[in-house]
Amino acid sequence: MDDLDCTSEQKLKGASTYVGASYVDACKREFLNLTQGDRSVAEYEAEFLRLSHYARGMVTSEYERCVRFEDGLEDSLRVLIAPQREREFSVLVEKAKMAENVKCAERQNRDRERGKNKRDSEPSSFVQWPKKNIRSEGPIRVGNPTALAGL
Repeated sequence: MDDLDCTSEQKLKGASTYVGASYVDACKREFLNLTQGDRSVAEYEAEFLRLSHYARGMVTSEYERCVRFEDGLEDSLRVLIAPQREREFSVLVEKAKMAENVKCAERQNRDRERGKNKRDSEPSSFVQWPKKNIRSEGPIRVGNPTALAGL
């Protein structure tokens, strides 16, 4: 920058423009590679909307926005949403959230059933049987059984 024949103000403006353009390019690349991953649908939507501001030329219509969002959804949600061909972004997001809730409830039920079946299938050696009450009626005799038989 020192070799440029510019004022300090012009150098600062040029550097800011370069850094700004680099940041925008990085956000565009991030948008292109964005997928839901481990995020919830709500978290994915927030990141999608944040990054889409930097990629306005890539999603110029509501249709393109929906297609791009749908493509980034987790496979198990996308197979439920895609056949509906929803092309209104807010409705698409709500349907994805509902599908996510259904998947979550199914997973909880499956885990609950798995836990119940595991308890039901434990070997009987793990079952605790009630202990018998041992009562002594009278004195306890110790000695030769044949000698006691003659009493």
